[in-house]
Amino acid sequence: MRHAFSSASLRPHFHAITIAVLVLTSGVAPAAPLTMDWSGTILQVFEDDGPTTFAGTQAGDPFSGSFGYDSNPGTQVPGCDSTLCEWSYGGAGNVGTISGLPGGVNGVFLLQENDQDLTDNPDDLDFLNLFLDPDIDVDTPFDVWELSSDLVNGDDLLFFGITWITTDTSAIADASIFDSSPPFAPGPIAGQGRAAIFAIEETTATGSFFAVGLIDSAAVTAIPVPAAAWLFGSALTLLGWVSRRSQLQR
Repeated sequence: MRHAFSSASLRPHFHAITIAVLVLTSGVAPAAPLTMDWSGTILQVFEDDGPTTFAGTQAGDPFSGSFGYDSNPGTQVPGCDSTLCEWSYGGAGNVGTISGLPGGVNGVFLLQENDQDLTDNPDDLDFLNLFLDPDIDVDTPFDVWELSSDLVNGDDLLFFGITWITTDTSAIADASIFDSSPPFAPGPIAGQGRAAIFAIEETTATGSFFAVGLIDSAAVTAIPVPAAAWLFGSALTLLGWVSRRSQLQR
């Protein structure tokens, strides 16, 4: 079973598959570009070793960012089913940004999971229980909604993503049914078995950094587009998020 989480961190999430496609059709709803703006606070820095973009970041530091994607599904990663599905967005406007990173990263990835648990990855339990209240057991089912961006240059990796996780498995009844918005609003939600979090990782030849935080606020905004412009389609880049990092480092 694939998971959005692994071994005490979100880091091994990300595999890379790249496919460009051209969509020219009037048989789908008009595209509506979206922007997800979010802000949050660093909860814990797991690794800060050597020079990186985020070196010196500490627990309690504020962070914010945005993701550009679309109200329609992007390019679907092969293997989508009712328990896990992900889509990719590429091209103009599909950019992830985060505090301290000039220019952002091209490419945004949306993932949904339904009725997952940690029976195959029990080492993740302590990590998830940093955020979830009340604590869960390894066989507790949960749903996930995620956005991320990553950049790979040889052995160098830069990743940042935002994740909504909830033990209410009715939140995402079928992962293959695309939803452009997260299942609940972020903020103080103690005792409700859910959390909205973000993760940042950077690995270079000279340093490494990994930290997670809690999202305090997030809002999805539609971006106006010229009438009928959607008929010309768009070029999309297909990049999977699940286990992306472990695949890239092979």
